[in-house]
Amino acid sequence: MAGLDTGAIRTLLAEVGRRYTQPAQLFLLGGSALCLLGSPRPTLDIDYVGDDLRKDELQRTIDQVAQEQGLEVEAVPIDQFI
Repeated sequence: MAGLDTGAIRTLLAEVGRRYTQPAQLFLLGGSALCLLGSPRPTLDIDYVGDDLRKDELQRTIDQVAQEQGLEVEAVPIDQFI
C-alpha cells in the first residue's frame, strides 16, 4: 500500500464532515496527525481516538468513507495508545 499524504487525509476528513453533520471532535494520532502538522513522511493509515469495539455513528461514517476511498483507518482507544 502506498503512503497517504495530506491531500488524501484532508479529502477523507472533508467527506466525513459533509456526511456527518452533528457536532463532533475527531482526534487523529500517529503518522496521520504528524503528516497534517507538516511531516514530510507519508503514513500508511489514519489512526484516530475511538472505541475499536463499539463504534458510534461518527466512526461508522469514517469507516464507510475510508472504504469508498480505499484508505485504511483505525480507531484507537486512547487508554491503550501509550
